[in-house]
Amino acid sequence: MKQLLTLSIFGFFALSAPASAQSFREIAENAEEAGELSRFGGALFEDCDDDLCRGRAEREASALRAGRWLVSVPAAGNVEVGPYERVRQGFLVRIPSLRLHADGGRLVSGDLSGPRETHAERFFAVPPERSAAWFAQNAISRLRVRAVIRIGESYQVDGRDVARIEVEAVELFNNGTGAWLVDSARPTALPEGGPVNLDVHVRLWDANAQGEARWHAPNGEALIFSVRRDGRVVTLVETRGVTTRDVHSFENIQLREAGLALRPRGENEVLVIFTRRRPGRNHPGSGSVILLRWHAQSLVPVLVWNGDNGQPMPAWVLDVDAPTPGAAIPE
Repeated sequence: MKQLLTLSIFGFFALSAPASAQSFREIAENAEEAGELSRFGGALFEDCDDDLCRGRAEREASALRAGRWLVSVPAAGNVEVGPYERVRQGFLVRIPSLRLHADGGRLVSGDLSGPRETHAERFFAVPPERSAAWFAQNAISRLRVRAVIRIGESYQVDGRDVARIEVEAVELFNNGTGAWLVDSARPTALPEGGPVNLDVHVRLWDANAQGEARWHAPNGEALIFSVRRDGRVVTLVETRGVTTRDVHSFENIQLREAGLALRPRGENEVLVIFTRRRPGRNHPGSGSVILLRWHAQSLVPVLVWNGDNGQPMPAWVLDVDAPTPGAAIPE
């Protein structure tokens, strides 16, 4: 990949689940209420100093692992709503792998230190003029997650006590209106054309195509990148929720030649690769590369390189693992 970028960096570059005869609520009927999680699962994480304590904790932990439990928690930290997608015109509501605080430790589905997988998701088509009202009505603070879980083995990650859980079914509902939003037992098909996850090099825009890319910031917040074109000006736009921000504009472009791509660089940086001129018989291709870094809850530019494929390129352009000396955050 590094060689390909060296040769031509300025070139053109649904989750499904089986249908279920049951709904979540029918599945939940056969599970036992876990109650308040701050008082649940303590035996899984208990640190005993004597055999009597260890024996009791092991018996209680075995009973917990033998059961099927219904847990109910606020959506914050366990649900993504949006951001608003302008291509499909609507919101993706997603329940990723759960990370729940219990008595003395955490209950985790998936890998605590790895990327979060998806338990369930649903797309809601919402016209632009209604997007702000829909987003406010379905704010994270108004939503609640319920899940039917089984408990697996306990372990430690970076000194933290963790128990792995298997999620048999999960649902999301609006605690204010009572409306059901997502049910993993009744999956719905997602419309095509959604944002590409920004975990690889993504072409975002050129004369023949326009798309969106979803990136998760270090604080877990989801952002969507898109492109707005006004005549011969192309602007990279960031959307959070329903709020947009212009990240950077490129002026006096040649529409047939230009293109814009994004590439992640570690967990807190994004490369913006703007092709001003495509490689041709008499030209190696030229453009700009901007390094954006997450700082103070926002992406800010810290390095800019302008040139063409025939010129030496800095290491931070070619190698996502290269250090960036002298890349000071602007005040």
